[in-house]
Amino acid sequence: NFMIEHLEILIKNSKIKPMVNQIQLNPQCTEDKLLAYCRENNICVEGWSPLIQGKAFEREILQDMARKYNKTIAQICVRFVFQLGAIPIPKSANPDRIVNNGDVFNFEISEEDMKAIASLNVYGRIGDQPNVPRKFQNAGFKIS
Repeated sequence: NFMIEHLEILIKNSKIKPMVNQIQLNPQCTEDKLLAYCRENNICVEGWSPLIQGKAFEREILQDMARKYNKTIAQICVRFVFQLGAIPIPKSANPDRIVNNGDVFNFEISEEDMKAIASLNVYGRIGDQPNVPRKFQNAGFKIS
């Protein structure tokens, strides 16, 4: 869960630079600048919570995309993260859902639809911000 400033410190002060950065990455938290930074520095990105901790099923645009592509909402979210250039890591204990989540290599989301899905970015991240200590999370502090 390293942000750019964390990665810069690590790269500057380590003998071995980070190879993987696992971050929250989903339709409402796309982390464009961080993804670009990781690409530029050959750091593989793993995207956790591609289904927005279940909130994806409430988002109308994802419901529309699932119908359009004849896929599940979960498949749309997993494919979205994959097309951003990251490795999506959806969580499930259900064997059928695990198989379904992996069945995303037989379609591609159009560039126009990728932008439409990314419009969910207005909802922002779920959970804690990596740059803000937990005691300040809801105290009105904003880190840009």
